[in-house]
Amino acid sequence: MEKEVSTTVKVRFSDCDPIGHLNNVKYL
Repeated sequence: MEKEVSTTVKVRFSDCDPIGHLNNVKYL
């Protein structure tokens, strides 16, 4: 579970990157 939290934080940072499409997949 702790690992998932770290991933969420990274996804938020990547949200600014052009790979927003990949982030959407992780959010789902």
